[in-house]
Amino acid sequence: MSSAEATTKRHLQRPVSCAVLGAGGYAGGELLRILLAHPQAEVVLAASRSQAGKTIDTAHPNLDSNLRFEDVPPSVAAERAEVVFLALSHGESVAAVREMPKAKIVIDLSGDFRLATAEEYALAYGKKHEAPELIPAFRYGCPELARPGELGGATRIANPGCFATGAALALAPLAAKGLLRGTVVVNGVTGASGSGVTPSAGTHFPARDGNFKAYKVLSHQHEPEIAQTLARVASKGTAALHAPGVKPGFELVFTAHSAPLTRGIHTTATVELPDARSDVLEIYRGYFEKARFVKVREGPIELKGLAGTNKVSIGVATRGRHVVVTSAIDNMGKGAAGQAVQNMNLVLGLDEAAGLGFSGLYP
Repeated sequence: MSSAEATTKRHLQRPVSCAVLGAGGYAGGELLRILLAHPQAEVVLAASRSQAGKTIDTAHPNLDSNLRFEDVPPSVAAERAEVVFLALSHGESVAAVREMPKAKIVIDLSGDFRLATAEEYALAYGKKHEAPELIPAFRYGCPELARPGELGGATRIANPGCFATGAALALAPLAAKGLLRGTVVVNGVTGASGSGVTPSAGTHFPARDGNFKAYKVLSHQHEPEIAQTLARVASKGTAALHAPGVKPGFELVFTAHSAPLTRGIHTTATVELPDARSDVLEIYRGYFEKARFVKVREGPIELKGLAGTNKVSIGVATRGRHVVVTSAIDNMGKGAAGQAVQNMNLVLGLDEAAGLGFSGLYP
């Protein structure tokens, strides 16, 4: 019996104990929603400094549980749970990981460990990485781009960014074929929940409603993450997702946009191929043939129907040498909490789709 099979058998007999740090925020709440319904998971800790002592429905009125938020250090979370999810702000996860060196499994939803070097992190996030020695321990957790079995048995996972997930999945099949050349233009449109639970001048309702704007133009922190991921896919034909020093053979121009939506990320990628070809749709369907959550369509796709799911819709359109690929995900699902649970399932050797089989809302 393989170690993965042994782990699965063990967890069929008892649930996986899970802790969520930053459980009072949107991503933390989505993690709780998924984990509370997961057939093989048990939430033993919902940690939040701001909500400590309150029942979880205080912050997340959609959840029905006897759990109360607790304010405990990360080391306590590591003692109480087999899997610790970090739904913390960028920069806070580094301190948390340092405080729990003996944690069995850590899945980080922040950007602290996504990039391969501290230098790349400093350029992307505008501040020094406080624990560069910890970066090599983390594997980049985009399951659809990993080799079979690559995430199984991992103990430290860097969950991809929401924009990065939508963009990388939109372009990975072309990258794997070596078809990304020159300038690749990617535009991503996101809903308000991606900005977190605390409102700011640019994200609260009066500023966002009826508005549409680009932001962090040519300086968004997900741009180097997207380029890094696609470069690795291109260099290996499939993703060796945490090898440093891999450079893209193309120039990525990514622009993020804010839309008056609550959930969702819609991505449009425009690529000029070296030569006209008629098999682009088949390339996509072949690449994602075994991907449980990805559906490839001919033509454009839309966000409606994806809210609350871990699903990915990808649309492919071609004209001569030009390819326009659109992708759609729920930024809180596949872009954050759903993908984190998917990673947990793979790490533990569980069914990849465990706890994630729900349908979206329509209309």
